[in-house]
Amino acid sequence: MKPGLWEFEMVFEIPDAPQGGFTNKWQNCIKEEEAKRGPVFDDAYATKGAPKKGECQIENIRYPEPGHVTYDVVCGDKEYRIKVEYRYTETSFEGTSRTMSEGQTITYKMKGRYVGPCKK
Repeated sequence: MKPGLWEFEMVFEIPDAPQGGFTNKWQNCIKEEEAKRGPVFDDAYATKGAPKKGECQIENIRYPEPGHVTYDVVCGDKEYRIKVEYRYTETSFEGTSRTMSEGQTITYKMKGRYVGPCKK
C-alpha cells in the first residue's frame, strides 16, 4: 500500500436486516509504517454493537502470496473474532471479513483506494 490519504468503503451484510445491511464510508491517513503491512486494520471493525476502537488486536497475519493478506481480528473478551482476507495493490484493496454474532454470520465487504497525500 502507498502511504497517504485513503478512502474506505465497508458494506455490512447482515441476514434479515432491512436492505441486507448498511454501508459506511470514510477517509483515513495511512502512515508509512502502516502501509508496509498492507490492509491490516484492527480498528476498522469497531462498530456499533462491537468492541470500541483500541479493544481489538490482530492475530495470525499471513501473506500467502504478494498482494494477498489474511488475518484474524480479536476483540474484547476474545469471543468476538473476525476472519479477514484482502487482495491489494499499491493504490487499492478489496476483500471480505466474516464474524459470528449471536448465532448469525455477518459479512463485511471492504474496499479502499488511494486518494493522494495526507491533509495537514
